[in-house]
Amino acid sequence: MEPQAIGFYKQALELGLEGEMRRDALLCLGSSYRAVGLYEQARETLEIGMSEYPDYNAFYIFFAMTLYNLGDTDLAMEFVLKKLLETTDDESIKQFSRALDFYASRLDEVFN
Repeated sequence: MEPQAIGFYKQALELGLEGEMRRDALLCLGSSYRAVGLYEQARETLEIGMSEYPDYNAFYIFFAMTLYNLGDTDLAMEFVLKKLLETTDDESIKQFSRALDFYASRLDEVFN
């Protein structure tokens, strides 16, 4: 039902949603675009959401999934790792936060 949902989300946004309703519609629209393979539209929509709602972490995760679909796996992993480090309470992950933060943007580097 994703293709049908896209039309409803677009229409709702065109009517001038605000606040949490706009945030949720942008996220769902971006997610729906991704689900049907419209990756560039997903990227654009999720970028709008991230710029308007920078503290809403779900945008970044769906954006990372979209980057993966677009073949930008390094940046996708960087987004996921950064958000994980920002949001986790898991002590075993926090213990290695400096290393994970360092490696997040260097996944293909080899250190000898």
